[in-house]
Amino acid sequence: MTSKTKRPAVKAKVASKASAKTSPKTTVKPAVKISDKIAETIQLFKRYYPDAHCALDYTNPFELVVATCLSAQCTDERVNMVTPALFKKYPTPKAMSKAPVEDLEVAEQDEVAG
Repeated sequence: MTSKTKRPAVKAKVASKASAKTSPKTTVKPAVKISDKIAETIQLFKRYYPDAHCALDYTNPFELVVATCLSAQCTDERVNMVTPALFKKYPTPKAMSKAPVEDLEVAEQDEVAG
């Protein structure tokens, strides 16, 4: 190839970059809305797992999050044995945030030991 052949290709790239900078941004919309995908996924779960339930005992989202984190360390049954006392002592995220770290470590150790 000669240098004349290469040069127009380089100029074309520069020109396209320049035009890309000046052209307005366009967003590509997905063919399916996210909410439609979520609804479809929920329907599939209901169809294939109609009797599914959570093995962890909880009364609010805070308790579910804490119990879920603890369940990574031991069985759900063991979590259900330890969390009632933990949630009685620290019933809210604010209360638990003020708990001495040692109290929370003991709760976790109780679970792992079980």
